[in-house]
Amino acid sequence: TTTTHNHSTTKWRARRLSRAPVARASGMSRAGGPELAEMEIQSVPLISRALSCLCCPLVFGNSCFTLQSRTEAAVFHMGVLTGIESTPGLHWIIPFGGSVKRVATTNRTVVLPELKVVDRQGNPVVVSTILNYRVVDAKKAILNVQNVDSYIQTNSQAVLKQVVSQYTYDQLKTDTEGVNGQLQQAMQLLVDVAGVRIERMALNDLSYEIGRASCRERV
Repeated sequence: TTTTHNHSTTKWRARRLSRAPVARASGMSRAGGPELAEMEIQSVPLISRALSCLCCPLVFGNSCFTLQSRTEAAVFHMGVLTGIESTPGLHWIIPFGGSVKRVATTNRTVVLPELKVVDRQGNPVVVSTILNYRVVDAKKAILNVQNVDSYIQTNSQAVLKQVVSQYTYDQLKTDTEGVNGQLQQAMQLLVDVAGVRIERMALNDLSYEIGRASCRERV
């Protein structure tokens, strides 16, 4: 009787475990943090349509916008995303409650200023990098971050410090390709949420911080 009871209890626990909710990988970003929910494109709110018809002569001037080459735009009505435009030229939108946010998809280059970082052996080094990137998902770039360039600038400095601190000065000098690859990979994980692709991130300058290094040697 005891054996039968234990067997039934085991089966009951197995059924409970099988019904337990499982965390979905899709809810996590590649960087390990919670993933932002994607905002879907919706239809223009009825109130915007109605008021645009009533006030047509007054708001007609706000119903058109121009889009340059290699630029995309997100269209909003009453705070709701109602469209993404990527075709250069003149575009018309329902004017009342409408707004347009643009983002350039051209290649961008940033030369990060010199940073003082402690290498793996505790020696202070001065490093700088060149970063090439571009926006590949306009919706993410506009909706998920306040300013793409500022987001890139801030995160690139953090990545540079983190990666450089894992190497000695000699390794940074000799394994340039490996260091650059790790920089690019670590940076890409952080900027996926902003719809950005890192084309290249490479060390631009590397040297000892002579003052502190010489003091350390004397000690």
